[in-house]
Amino acid sequence: MHHQSLLKRTGLTLLSVLVAVSAHAEPNENIQQTITRTASQGQLLQAKLVKNAYRQEPYQDTYTVQVPYDVTETYYVDVPYQDQEAYTDYEDYYSNDYICRDYTEYEQRCRTVRECDNAPNVGIERAAVDDVIGRPRDPGADPGPAPYPGNGGGGPIRPDPRPPICRDRQVCESVPVTRQRCGYEQVRHQRAVTKYRTVTKYRSEARTRTVTRYRNEERCCVTRYHDVFDHQWGLDVQVQFPQGTELNSAEVEKFKIELIGSEAAPDIRMTPVSTVFGYKVANKTVERGLVTITLEQVARYKDEDLREKSLQNFTAVPTPAGLMYKFIDNAIYPRVASRHQLEVQDAITHEVVTQSEMRPHLQSQVNGDLAVNWDYTRNYEVVLRVHREGMVLENGVVDFEIRQPLQMILDMSALKDENRILPGISGSAENARVLIADNTVPYSTVSTRYYVTLIRKTVLGKNAVIAEKGFSRTSLTAGSDGAFAIKIADFGAKSSDIKSYLKSGSKVQVVVQVDRVTSDGQKIQFWKSANVEIR
Repeated sequence: MHHQSLLKRTGLTLLSVLVAVSAHAEPNENIQQTITRTASQGQLLQAKLVKNAYRQEPYQDTYTVQVPYDVTETYYVDVPYQDQEAYTDYEDYYSNDYICRDYTEYEQRCRTVRECDNAPNVGIERAAVDDVIGRPRDPGADPGPAPYPGNGGGGPIRPDPRPPICRDRQVCESVPVTRQRCGYEQVRHQRAVTKYRTVTKYRSEARTRTVTRYRNEERCCVTRYHDVFDHQWGLDVQVQFPQGTELNSAEVEKFKIELIGSEAAPDIRMTPVSTVFGYKVANKTVERGLVTITLEQVARYKDEDLREKSLQNFTAVPTPAGLMYKFIDNAIYPRVASRHQLEVQDAITHEVVTQSEMRPHLQSQVNGDLAVNWDYTRNYEVVLRVHREGMVLENGVVDFEIRQPLQMILDMSALKDENRILPGISGSAENARVLIADNTVPYSTVSTRYYVTLIRKTVLGKNAVIAEKGFSRTSLTAGSDGAFAIKIADFGAKSSDIKSYLKSGSKVQVVVQVDRVTSDGQKIQFWKSANVEIR
């Protein structure tokens, strides 16, 4: 048995060595490759693809079987049992405690209070003559003429003083008094006690059982098959390109070719990797180990791929000198001539204000400047026209345009500058005109309103309003000097005030409140005043 096993292992080892040597000796395959076409190779590309062929050969090999055997194993189970468990509980108990408590009582307490009557004197007496009898007099009343001797009177009268009248009285009131009452009372208390309860617990106990298990054993022998290199077969490949697809020295085309099918029915699959022209297979023949593929030229690009979606990130930004623009053209391909033209048009009439010449570009990143003399009272849009042509296009020519409204950039510092507002007055009386020169750009996206107030000084040196009114910038017409002239009659002032305060030689203060609002909601407000002498 030992010798048989040794022979078996020796034979298997030799077989493995032979298989390894055979595998090492087989030639390399070339079932796919990338072929490159340049200008120097002309209209014909050649290549060769080969594939190894294998045959099935039997060999003896061991195999593995699972053999059962019994074994005793130990396992554990949880066995319940009862146990006493201590726990803490709380119980109430009572005790006879000596306790004192405070309580309040009220007592009657009395005291003697003396009250005195300080009323004024109520009597009179005779001063010198004994026959004059004193008469009572009402306190506070007019005493009348005093009696004199000889007219029945007893001479001057003087008050008779007397002491105040006093009396005692007793006053009593209830007064709270705190007292204490003590005695024994039943008082509830709480204490912790230890108690016991029966609980179920578990202990782990070992048990044994007999189980069947399996072990792998190697047996001999079984017949198996493996691939052994037999020979190599292949195809020569020729690719014929059509006339008119000649490459220049800077152009390169790449194709991937694959050997498919079987030795009895071989075939080639050809896939473009990167090409200048578009191709399709016009004819393919397989004969005597040679595959000839004849190509036909077709459109390389579809028109829809070269239209608007091929242009990205088109931006046009107005500047004081003109227009800055940039865009990315993702359709700068070989044999595709692309030309771009930029136009600035009136957004309403589409009148062409200025345009650039149609220029070809070879780079995808395009940027530049276009000189424009802006009229800020108009709205503009920019038009990018694109023209593409080439034999690789589906229809030979592609034309399209992209329109974009222009958002004029506001000079916010100028719009807030009060020094650009010049108020004044020309003429006098009914011929007076209020002048407002606004030296800012009249942006169509900014609404401006002027609130004009004419002020005079009174004889007391105080300000008095002659006339005031608001005007929108669009409602006014600028003169040849660029200033807005507003007739004094348009203010609705009194004729008498105009004649009195706007006569030649008068001095008037012109105050202009400027309110501007941009299209995106930004608000600007400031004031400009000027002292003017009417001439």
